[in-house]
Amino acid sequence: MSVIDVLMFNGPDDIRKQLEAYELI
Repeated sequence: MSVIDVLMFNGPDDIRKQLEAYELI
C-alpha cells in the first residue's frame, strides 16, 4: 500500500501509527 492509500483508508490516529511504521522500515 502507498502512503496515500493508508491516509485514505485509515483515520487520523492510524495515520500517525502508519507514518511511524514507515519510518522504522
